Amino acid sequence: MAWRRCGSAGCTGRPIWSTRSTASAGRSTAHNAKWLAWLTEEIGKLGLAVTPSVANFVLIHFPHTGATAAQADKFLSTRGLILRQVGAYGLPHALRMSVGTEEANRLVVAALAEFMGRPATASHG
Repeated sequence: MAWRRCGSAGCTGRPIWSTRSTASAGRSTAHNAKWLAWLTEEIGKLGLAVTPSVANFVLIHFPHTGATAAQADKFLSTRGLILRQVGAYGLPHALRMSVGTEEANRLVVAALAEFMGRPATASHG
């Protein structure tokens, strides 16, 4: 199955994804699995709960008082690290973080460690 690129002028007929890109999909799946596990472990070391996930993101739960999700979001944003607030989904004490590149993942964990007042003890991924 291939998805087609369509717009106001109609479909171009060129696939934007096809089953021939299974090697790329396999690399993406392996990258996601590796860093999802790493993020879950490292964020957990900071005293934050992470909802178990098989998707391409982690849901990070913050305390209801003290180091809140809103404060963390502001702290991370000032460092150019953008996580998604999920209050509209009934989760005002959580932030959603997409699995990113190794560099981005490590930057977020280091910034969260700083925010939580804990030393960064990130293991190698």
